[in-house]
Amino acid sequence: MTRHVLPWVILTVVGIVLAAIQLGDGLIIQRPEARLTLFLGGAVIAMAGLLKAIAVATDPELHGKDSPKP
Repeated sequence: MTRHVLPWVILTVVGIVLAAIQLGDGLIIQRPEARLTLFLGGAVIAMAGLLKAIAVATDPELHGKDSPKP
């Protein structure tokens, strides 16, 4: 199961990092209008990854073919 959840956890972490580096003065882009877009994009990516990781972890049909079926 860890193998199926890992890509979504990584996507969540990437989204959090993208959103976090835009806080304050912004490490990538200093213009406020561009920073807001990157922050919101990172937040959306993080939430999508988190929700998909939860779905994969709790739904046996999304685990893949190698998981035993009841």
